[in-house]
Amino acid sequence: MAAQAFAHRIEGHRAEHAGRASGDVEIAPAAIFGYASGHLGWRTVDFAREVHEVADFQGAAVINYADAEVPLTRIHEFRHLHPERAHEGKRTTIYREYSRFAGRSDEPYYPINTTADRAMLASYHAMTAAHPNVIFGGRLGSYKYLDMHQAIGAALKTFEREVEPFFAGDMRTDGTAARGHALSALSA
Repeated sequence: MAAQAFAHRIEGHRAEHAGRASGDVEIAPAAIFGYASGHLGWRTVDFAREVHEVADFQGAAVINYADAEVPLTRIHEFRHLHPERAHEGKRTTIYREYSRFAGRSDEPYYPINTTADRAMLASYHAMTAAHPNVIFGGRLGSYKYLDMHQAIGAALKTFEREVEPFFAGDMRTDGTAARGHALSALSA
């Protein structure tokens, strides 16, 4: 719902300010610079689906495993997400979640966030000085783990602070008026 409202606001501003903006606004990760400073470290996840001939495998929707000796991160059993629903039969589906270092073709989930990664991210942010239409957003752009409510809230704030001023013509030509808000998250 919030994502649709966000997209609707962008489209409304595009229509209202068509011809006024000097180019498109891009919301993108550091990949937009062709990895000129290197690849940021990420972890990804793999899921293994299993069907068990039992009515209840683990008694909860999610159980996390934090021990180094356990090869998986967590087990999901989705039937527990809706306890109000009747589940007939003695069969359940689970997904085992395994975390590993992400390769270049993997979907990044969790930033590793080493000192070298933060320096790389800072160099990508510095590159935006020459590209005022580039805005970093979301998990990839901020290089932070964000829960969904945080990602949506950050997207709405980014829209209000950086995208709306762009379409309203209030953004300075060097892009610094809005970009200061986005870079403040780097120190966290």
